[in-house]
Amino acid sequence: MLQYLVPSQPVVSLTLNLDTLVYILLLTIFNPVLVWVLVYFERITLLSALLIDFLWFVRFLNYKYRSQTISKKVYLITGGSNGLGYELVKLLCPKKEVEKIIIIDQHGRTEFDKNEKIHYVKFDLNQDLSKLTISLDDVDALICNAGMRQYRSVKELSNEEIMKIINTNWISHLKLIKQIIKKKSNYHVMVIGSVLGFVGPKNLGIYAGTKNALLSTMESLRTENKKGIFTMVLPGQLNSQMFADVQVNEFLAPVIDVQKLAKNLMYVIDNGMGGDFAYPLYGRLLPIYRILPYWLQMFCRWYSGMDDV
Repeated sequence: MLQYLVPSQPVVSLTLNLDTLVYILLLTIFNPVLVWVLVYFERITLLSALLIDFLWFVRFLNYKYRSQTISKKVYLITGGSNGLGYELVKLLCPKKEVEKIIIIDQHGRTEFDKNEKIHYVKFDLNQDLSKLTISLDDVDALICNAGMRQYRSVKELSNEEIMKIINTNWISHLKLIKQIIKKKSNYHVMVIGSVLGFVGPKNLGIYAGTKNALLSTMESLRTENKKGIFTMVLPGQLNSQMFADVQVNEFLAPVIDVQKLAKNLMYVIDNGMGGDFAYPLYGRLLPIYRILPYWLQMFCRWYSGMDDV
């Protein structure tokens, strides 16, 4: 049977000539068996193309239906003097529709005094918010960016240090959010969390816990307040001062450029997009880590170097 599926060998030498060319064609693309193999692979190619197009369409719907349009003239940014917060301030300043940018931080910058739009307020978020000397009534968009890192294990931290991390990273922002959503009907709240809201590395348990609390809080607020926009940003390591001493596996967890991230977030702000935004790619996969077998979780921790902080 096989001999009927194979062409007769040419009687000429197998050099570049017509007989050799026809022989090769009969063995390959004109072979009665191979043509059906090609048809099979064409079906796979067609199905994969349809799947890819479907996923891009789902992405389009995701962007389209998570967007709302509201007027945002007054912004309040915590931790706007350095890092990502400062990059966002620089991008907001040139916008004509932005009338005022309130920055709450412990440290200011000289250029803040030169810009009429910027209103710098020196304030420690560990203090009672009732001591805040500005009104939040006209704030349209709140960006919760301030954060405090943990440098030692839980057993080495005092109770005061633990509460300071919790207050700075979570409770202070929760109180600010509450004030905004009580006084405004349309607003945009953006919280800069961390991928560590999904996983707690060594010596960062309290820090990671506050980021997880922010993530869960924002998820609830999103369902409780349909008119507002709630955006949760979950970045990995930034090229800023807070984690400058940390070295991890840069293939899996490349360091994020704060300027590029700020531009991405401005697109999110300008288009009124709610929901969760994780950067870089591994941040979107971390929820899966939680359901992996224990031994595989330990392997991931070892390979990523997350506990070498």
